[in-house]
Amino acid sequence: AKMKQQKKQGNRSSIRNRKKKKNLKEESKPEVNNESPQPEKTKHWTEEIVTFIRNCILIACVVSAPYAIMLLYTWYHLQSGITRPIVKLEDTRQMLVFGMQGSGTTQKSKE
Repeated sequence: AKMKQQKKQGNRSSIRNRKKKKNLKEESKPEVNNESPQPEKTKHWTEEIVTFIRNCILIACVVSAPYAIMLLYTWYHLQSGITRPIVKLEDTRQMLVFGMQGSGTTQKSKE
């Protein structure tokens, strides 16, 4: 009677092990997507033109911004009159002439 009971318990445990293995196999399987694959959306030619124009404007701004800042800086300091008297084009200015001996700077500036 004990042998029959042991066989039943052995069968039960082997059935449990089979179920566990089956569950593990099912979990490890990749999920299958039954939906049909969506094709990639291609841009309309007008969208590509808009993107190109936007990029050109952005590049122009990045390149020309430093030059515009320099012009504003010189205007502010020399011609705005906010920080100092306005410097006109006709005004006389001091001039510094420098050179090394023998470099051809033999003329003197007018005093």
